[in-house]
Amino acid sequence: MQVPVRDASGEAGSIQVISDEPAREGVWTHLLGTIDQSEDTAKLYVDGVKQTDTGNVAEAAAVEGPLVVGAGGVGAQSVRPWIGAIDDLRVWDRKVFDDGTDDRGDPYKLASVPALEGRWKLDEAEGTVASDASDRRLDGTLEGDPAAVWSGELNDQTFTDAAAFSGVERIITEEPAVRTDRSFSVAAWARPDDAEKAASVVAQTDKAGTGMKLGTAVVDGRMRWVVTMRDGSTVTSAYSERTPLAGEWEHVAGVYDFARGELVLYVDGVEAAMEEIESSGHTDAPFVIGGTSADGGDGAWIGGIDDVHAYRGVLSKSQVHSIEMGFLP
Repeated sequence: MQVPVRDASGEAGSIQVISDEPAREGVWTHLLGTIDQSEDTAKLYVDGVKQTDTGNVAEAAAVEGPLVVGAGGVGAQSVRPWIGAIDDLRVWDRKVFDDGTDDRGDPYKLASVPALEGRWKLDEAEGTVASDASDRRLDGTLEGDPAAVWSGELNDQTFTDAAAFSGVERIITEEPAVRTDRSFSVAAWARPDDAEKAASVVAQTDKAGTGMKLGTAVVDGRMRWVVTMRDGSTVTSAYSERTPLAGEWEHVAGVYDFARGELVLYVDGVEAAMEEIESSGHTDAPFVIGGTSADGGDGAWIGGIDDVHAYRGVLSKSQVHSIEMGFLP
């Protein structure tokens, strides 16, 4: 962030506040800059996290002229033209609320607002395409027998059609649904028919296992619901205390909160577990419904899956409950 200032002699100049990490090409990033005249500081937030560098703006300079989006300056004076996309620009005549202790202040809330990246209702009757109901249109391709998957499975909690999986079928998108190195949320209705087999309802992992998965796992000798994040050799998992019931539909959701460093599991709209997470890596792998990876292997789901959601950002408890009830947050 570049801020105009004046030195002791009144000469106009500027200072820069630099992010801790390099900018990433082709990746949506939330930026927030604020000037606090009570502290004479300029601060920069990246994806809701305050950066280490700050600027001294004891003599901030007032600048006349229009607000320009996508470049510095106007007309013949325009410099540094932006190449890429810009969205949801906001300007305030005050500093944002952030007292240094409450990371649920304005920077956190603005960077963590959930945005729908995909919704697969799984109510098809035939064919190999699982349609994405979101504006993104990230349709999935069914690998398996359509007649078996679209066999008239019923979610008896929502009374909607669902997909049936026997451990050999998967639905795979052509590209990732979310970035796993920043805040995201996934949710789905799931019915395990094999309560003794670890499996993934949804996942986005590469061959090394880096990424995320939401499903079931054996912990301390019994099955649990789990959301797992893996970054290289670092694995973080949040497990439910309650064992999934074979043949019963339950709503499960996993939320990764980058700014707070938390991985949260919800079961039937209730927070079932939360674990602190120190690092996360992005896996540029397809989003898989009914399995762990696009290459097959372990983790294939046996049972029903219905109404899968994927979001950029952080779903709150109330928003998870809304999704469970069939409403978008």
